[in-house]
Amino acid sequence: MANVKKIWNFLEDTGMDIIAVVMQLFGTEKVLDDVDGSFQSTPVTPYVTLAEHSTYKKYYVKNEDRTTWVDGSYLILFYDKLGGAFNTATNDGKGSVIYTVQDDKILTLADIYDQVILAGQGERQITVQLYLTATTTPIAGVSVQVLNEAQTLLVAQGVTNVSGQVIFALDDGIDKVRLAKTGYSFTVPETMTITEDATKTYYGTVLSIGTPISVNSCRVYEYCFEADDITPLASVDVEATIISLPYNYNGKLHAGSVIDYVYNDTTGLLYWDIVYGATVRFKLIDLYKETLVKVIPAQTTIRLSSMT
Repeated sequence: MANVKKIWNFLEDTGMDIIAVVMQLFGTEKVLDDVDGSFQSTPVTPYVTLAEHSTYKKYYVKNEDRTTWVDGSYLILFYDKLGGAFNTATNDGKGSVIYTVQDDKILTLADIYDQVILAGQGERQITVQLYLTATTTPIAGVSVQVLNEAQTLLVAQGVTNVSGQVIFALDDGIDKVRLAKTGYSFTVPETMTITEDATKTYYGTVLSIGTPISVNSCRVYEYCFEADDITPLASVDVEATIISLPYNYNGKLHAGSVIDYVYNDTTGLLYWDIVYGATVRFKLIDLYKETLVKVIPAQTTIRLSSMT
């Protein structure tokens, strides 16, 4: 499903008949066709209509989400149709703006600033490519940090796009690369030697949650990271206590029993194996301010933060 792209303008008058022509500033400069939201060389309806906000007058907006926009720059031309037909020669022009789109999202100035500053200031163009292990399936949304060899200085950082890529400007030398994404495992750190413009490929694997050893049990799991969402917690202060059971589970559990947990400080994966139907009080001091009380569902695995 395509993301919402907000096309908007704030103008001097209310009650205007505002439209927008959306043109790609690359390739053959195709224009958005309002018939189906696609980009065409000869669109049937070469504009979209903006609606004036019901509360904030003079604010005209159109939320466009019918198709995915490819990465690139888009020129938006605003016109007032004056209640008549669309005609760029006679309609009043109401300004223009250029949108930069990446991963089907319109970048804000803050996004662009962060990309310029955090992408590095070196002379080499280095593309970091992330794939699932032993495949060419890209991994999007991976946090990539480039540090100096001693890992004392952050050189650049970014997040992989839908193609599993992020591009940096780096200098020659040896850097360390830290990769992180919730639910995935990577070699940390990777070593990156730079001598020329290049693509550096790394691989990650989907973390296996595994299944409970005991029958009629659910593996309740969660990921435990520092505030940077990159570094797994060195240790966890957690407790899961049985409040009630739907039946006598072979006499092994009873109200007040504390359930053993397993935590991997390399991946940040924490889990408990708990019998179906149990009502459990979870205390995760590092992750949640409040105590959570949950009923364990009759399924193999479930993430704690997704439980209702």
